[in-house]
Amino acid sequence: MKPRGIFRGGAIVGIGVVVSQAINILSYPILSRLFTPEDFGAFSLFFFGMQVLGASLAGRYEQAIMLCRTPTRAHHALSLAQVTALLATGLLVALFGLFAAQLDALTDANLGAYWMAVPIAGFFVSVQTSLTFLAVRYGQYGLVSTARIVKSAAAFLIQIVLVYSIWGGVGALIAGETLGAALSILPVLRAERTRGQRSIFHTRRGRRHALRLAAVYVDQPLWNLPHVFISQLARWVMAMMIAALYTTADAGAYFMMFRVVMMPSTLVSGSLSQVFFRAAAEEQRATGRFTSALKSVVLPLLGLGLLATLVLMLLGPWLFAAVLGEQWRSAGEMAVIFAPYMVLQMVLATVAPSYLLGGRQRSMLGVASLQTAVFLVGFWLGHVIMHDIRWAIGASVWLSVPYMAGMLLWYWRMARTRMVPNERTLNNE
Repeated sequence: MKPRGIFRGGAIVGIGVVVSQAINILSYPILSRLFTPEDFGAFSLFFFGMQVLGASLAGRYEQAIMLCRTPTRAHHALSLAQVTALLATGLLVALFGLFAAQLDALTDANLGAYWMAVPIAGFFVSVQTSLTFLAVRYGQYGLVSTARIVKSAAAFLIQIVLVYSIWGGVGALIAGETLGAALSILPVLRAERTRGQRSIFHTRRGRRHALRLAAVYVDQPLWNLPHVFISQLARWVMAMMIAALYTTADAGAYFMMFRVVMMPSTLVSGSLSQVFFRAAAEEQRATGRFTSALKSVVLPLLGLGLLATLVLMLLGPWLFAAVLGEQWRSAGEMAVIFAPYMVLQMVLATVAPSYLLGGRQRSMLGVASLQTAVFLVGFWLGHVIMHDIRWAIGASVWLSVPYMAGMLLWYWRMARTRMVPNERTLNNE
């Protein structure tokens, strides 16, 4: 796929991301007046936990859908990812229910039985993600775009209905997000049905083949899964640290800030990341490198990120207070501090598949673990030294920025290194 094709496919996916983010933007002024910062603080623990598990439950086997050489194997990888997610979800629902009281004591969030909704929502996110990879592989970008719109619209509408009827507080936020994730599966489900292939697990021979397939892509759960889990876990741990060290209201302000500030990153990476993955993989199969795909994405994104950072630094507190209400001004002050982090995170999230193409899953585990440690340790040091949440966030950001810039240079080096993917063959293709 040529660079122009990346942005054409990204534009189609981007329509859904833009509309979904527009729904989110329009929903925040309403939700911020119906729910308190304390509600959002408790919801942040659910939301970030859902994201952690949504990216982890399938063992990262969904990444193999894009790496497979044949459509048949890609479909088998989809089945492997979904069954892995289902088994992990059942175990985690039991564990979250068993330790709900301990989690409440640790976070002071009083979620109770709502903790069990975290893996359930994570399962829906995982299924939608794996089906999205299949849709992107087949070039069905419209399905991906529709799924993103459905998730945001359904979550918002359900939350509004619940808060005005029988179920207010954090329960309405959690129920809306969970059901929205479930409904977002429906559009991308068509990507599987249009191929008319049965699941690999329907026959004994197929199940044996699934075990061999799992062995072929064993690097995904062994190295890619821990790296992604640790990266996502940082956001969850940060919410818990803020709730424990400061207040639930501060955790709610941080959550609102994070969702608003990371909108450009979500918009861009959600539109381009999987399209970039496909284009870079095609370029690598043809030339052994993927420099053109990487360069065509990184440079425009750095310019866009710097523009967004400038707006946040100049108008952040005023925008948050004007749009969301005066009680959210503190979130705007956090946004001013957090803006530089957003720029590099937007670029890194978009070109994250680079380490897969470079065969650096093992190295990436160490790199991502250190990035998470820098982010969390920076926050802790800022807290210990100044006992102020803004100083803590600032220390976290400015310790992370140089490290993230180094990661981007590492990706560039991978792109320039000639490598021909070597995929082992399987019977029963």
